[in-house]
Amino acid sequence: MQAYVWLGKADKIKPAREKVFALWKAGKLPGNAKEYVMDQFMVGKYRVYMYETFDTSGSLAYVYTARPTLADKPVGS
Repeated sequence: MQAYVWLGKADKIKPAREKVFALWKAGKLPGNAKEYVMDQFMVGKYRVYMYETFDTSGSLAYVYTARPTLADKPVGS
């Protein structure tokens, strides 16, 4: 989805996200996927990966996790 932003096609983000969630609900994602990387960016020397969970049960509509890495090794969340 971040590729659509970079390409100037932000109007395609919502349909792409809905398709990913539909694939998850249908059990058609590899492994036991519970989240996907929705964005990544640099903060100083750290690459931060932003995840969105597929499990939106309960009172939360969206659950995001930020996981910084240094030289591709996790350093926290």
